[in-house]
Amino acid sequence: MADIWTLENGDNMTLSLDTPFDKQKQIAKRLRDMRLYQKLKQTTVAERSSVACSTLKRFEHTGEISLASLLRIALVLGALDDFDLLFRERETVSIENWIQPTTRKRGRA
Repeated sequence: MADIWTLENGDNMTLSLDTPFDKQKQIAKRLRDMRLYQKLKQTTVAERSSVACSTLKRFEHTGEISLASLLRIALVLGALDDFDLLFRERETVSIENWIQPTTRKRGRA
């Protein structure tokens, strides 16, 4: 769960109240939903990804899995490129920029 706040200067700030466990469960659910949408059985995905079926089952129920196994499963489901969005370079903005009042310029008519 994330709230997006728009600051006076127009910048957006995201505040997430999710825990790492919440994220694990969300990712596991999305992966399971993707697998079901593609009408793939757990055994099929496990075989194609060289990940033990018990590992896939555990992941779908608990969210626990190694990164290497998750990436192999994502490849089978056509979602490997989604990982390119993780840890991408972001612009760093200091808190001072957010709390400084913006000055309005008055224009002449």
